[in-house]
Amino acid sequence: MKYSIPDSVIDEVRDRTDIVEVISQFVTLKKVGKNFKGLCPFHSEKTPSFTVSSEKRIYHCFGCGAGGNVFKFVIETQNISFIDAVRQFADSAGISIPQPNADNLNNPLYKEREALKKANELAANYYHSLLHDSEAGLAAQDYLKGRYFTGEILDKYNIGWASPGWRGLINHFHKIGTLSRKTVLQSGLVIEKEDGSNVYDRFRGRVIFPIKDLYGSVIGFGGRAIANKDNPKYLNSPETTLYQKSQTLFGMDMAKQAIRKEDQAILVEGYFDQMRATQFGILNTVAVCGTALTPKQAGILRNYASSVVLVFDSDKAGRSAAEKGFEVLHEKGLQVKIVFLPEGKDPDSYIQENGADNFIEKIKTAKPYLESYIDTMVAG
Repeated sequence: MKYSIPDSVIDEVRDRTDIVEVISQFVTLKKVGKNFKGLCPFHSEKTPSFTVSSEKRIYHCFGCGAGGNVFKFVIETQNISFIDAVRQFADSAGISIPQPNADNLNNPLYKEREALKKANELAANYYHSLLHDSEAGLAAQDYLKGRYFTGEILDKYNIGWASPGWRGLINHFHKIGTLSRKTVLQSGLVIEKEDGSNVYDRFRGRVIFPIKDLYGSVIGFGGRAIANKDNPKYLNSPETTLYQKSQTLFGMDMAKQAIRKEDQAILVEGYFDQMRATQFGILNTVAVCGTALTPKQAGILRNYASSVVLVFDSDKAGRSAAEKGFEVLHEKGLQVKIVFLPEGKDPDSYIQENGADNFIEKIKTAKPYLESYIDTMVAG
């Protein structure tokens, strides 16, 4: 694929971008002589063999052979295109770059990703506006108020509301008129009938959680039913070229810097759990997106911290999830601790009822997972 960005501009962007600073957002680096070393984000290792040269503006892993410049690093770790990588760093460096040429714009994958980003952003804003509607959003407002979430935290996450109607979002897209039917279907925001005769909204009568990538772009959605009759209780977007559940952690875009600062991530199971922790200032918290913890998610966490505290339910399902989570995290070389909350409590309800200080104390006194496991076996 050809690019309209001149080589001179690409070189300038690369020269004005601190590769150590960029990679430090994903890998914990320590200065060793002229270079910096850390655990490789591209394969599992316990002894650092990943080296970054500030002078040469390159990285190289002596374990798996991965290497390249700052553009290649973000392309491979964040699944973005070359032109998106250049744009990202050009913006930070205050460098103007030409628009992509016709060849780029006609590239199917590039076009699809850009169109999906636009659809998701439009949908997120639509859902958020409905939540603030004094009539249409009243049921959701009462529900969230009953769970003690403030307007500030709801706005911070751009939380929304999908009305119970079958075609609310579809009609909104029609009014805008800038999205193709193909894009709307690819986004997973609407569902087509088997005979292709009609389409309807995927999310109806649900509180909407925009799911974002590490840079804050909306890549998918989670929906929570507020009526007991509606099943399933949680519904997520299907996977797209933007959104893969196995590679996504809810709240990671907000939590990444705090995780790096604390050198520790707190891993919870639900969207509300993560939001409650953030609302109370516990900023190094992330949640899985409706799936069991995966090696790719563990790899993301390892790029930011050396330890993870699992905060799961104390019931049988929670203990099973903790055991599987430990295995995945341990395989990535992470230290794993565990907190089991009182029966019937999750981080959301526990923090709300007992305060952040008590929750933080539980985090501080969390036992290593294996020690907790042995204690449980002995007690049994």
